[in-house]
Amino acid sequence: MKKVIGYILSAVGLIGLVASVVPSIGEKIFGSLSPGLADGLGVSLLVISLIVLGVGVVILFISGKSSVSQKKKEVPIYKGKEIVGYRRD
Repeated sequence: MKKVIGYILSAVGLIGLVASVVPSIGEKIFGSLSPGLADGLGVSLLVISLIVLGVGVVILFISGKSSVSQKKKEVPIYKGKEIVGYRRD
């Protein structure tokens, strides 16, 4: 579930970043709300988008790290007194 939230936040951050950098896209997205709103959102939208993107990426790294740290321990398989293989427990 954390990965889904991370992907959603990252996507929203990227969309906001593109909308703040490319004026024509930002005007198409935010121009329908108010004509003056698209002009006033420039720097603040950029900062908010970068923060949301950063939080999304951090959530993705944290959720990916937890699955790697849960490695299964290898246990030897014996045939008599001899080890013939290993299994993950």
